Amino acid sequence: MLENQWCQSLTTIPESIRNLQSLMEVSINSSAIKELPAARGSLPYLKTLFAGGCHCLSKLPDSIGGLASFSELELDGTSI
Repeated sequence: MLENQWCQSLTTIPESIRNLQSLMEVSINSSAIKELPAARGSLPYLKTLFAGGCHCLSKLPDSIGGLASFSELELDGTSI
């Protein structure tokens, strides 16, 4: 699990997140994230993304639809 909730200084997630191949959950609620890196199959076990309250987040990468295990997405309070 990657958890960085309420972190207003967090504006990006580095592309190197792709190296966390066993990552199953990302929780970045109420952070200042502006965009998410493309995943393109590099996160085969990612099931959940919690990004509620990320007011600066305005789009998701197209590649998120290609994540085989992905099943839960929380986006309330975003610009999406």
